[in-house]
Amino acid sequence: MGAGLPEIQAAIQRQLNDAIKVQQRENEDARRKFNEWKPQQEKVEGLYGKLRPHLKPWMRCYHELRGYLPTDRQASDHETVLQILDAEITGRDDFHEGRVLAALGAAYGDVSAATHHLDRVGDELDRYALSYTAIGEDFCRAALAAGMRGELGAKVSNFIKGLERLDIKQHTPVRAWLIASCCVQQDRNVDAKKFFERGLRKLDAYDKNNDTVIDNPLIGDAAFFYLVSNSDQVRNPAKAEELIAKTPPQGGCWEVVRARAALAAEKGDWKKAVQLLDECAKRCPAALDTAVAGQRKAYAAERKWLLEGRRKKLNRPGDAGEAG
Repeated sequence: MGAGLPEIQAAIQRQLNDAIKVQQRENEDARRKFNEWKPQQEKVEGLYGKLRPHLKPWMRCYHELRGYLPTDRQASDHETVLQILDAEITGRDDFHEGRVLAALGAAYGDVSAATHHLDRVGDELDRYALSYTAIGEDFCRAALAAGMRGELGAKVSNFIKGLERLDIKQHTPVRAWLIASCCVQQDRNVDAKKFFERGLRKLDAYDKNNDTVIDNPLIGDAAFFYLVSNSDQVRNPAKAEELIAKTPPQGGCWEVVRARAALAAEKGDWKKAVQLLDECAKRCPAALDTAVAGQRKAYAAERKWLLEGRRKKLNRPGDAGEAG
């Protein structure tokens, strides 16, 4: 009703003029920022243009280097490779991938050295956007092998939660295995089962005929989980036996050996279970020593052994214990 009054029209016009001025200022600011950003973007694109041809060869080199590191403390060349890595790390502060491998190797003997390497390199992986590469995956693997202790363990757990949130197409067998392994340590049985199964499906996708003998820690850890989980909801000895049948009949990675020990115990072959566990104890990461010793003690007494839930472990008086 008052829109036709001169004073109302004048107020509306002032508001319109103010809005036009604000819009003009924002447009000018946007143009200025674009003009500042464009040369920087061109500079970065030029650097990426120089970098891109070298990324694949560099990652290929990392995978080759990774192949020299045995994740088995009984391997004859384990200490030799670690000594070489340590010498190279001392000579170069930017040898971040070498420090990750040194941490992974040290976890099989000197947990404190592994943690030191991981503490030193964690921020650098984020800084150079390497966290979602094979180097970042090995960083997580080393932290899991070292027992996920303290602030480092919390940081890695948060990163693995980030892996969980990735699109399922980005969940490789290794990533699914890392997530499942972390879930086991956190007593998240249903989640662990989901990601073990996801990893196994993706691993099967590489073997179209499903007839290849596979020596893979994912197979071993999944089978072990199905045998010794403290949750009746996910325990599945039959599935574990099916998985172990895909592995080499003799030897194999220590994860597979530990799963075979649990399967022997499931069948009541206690002597074989103890023998296999003794072999595992010589080869597995040092952080598992207490858990493996407890498992062996149970098998020697002809008793089954299950992973302890976090709540049960925390409520046990006078014993901080080790997660299985």
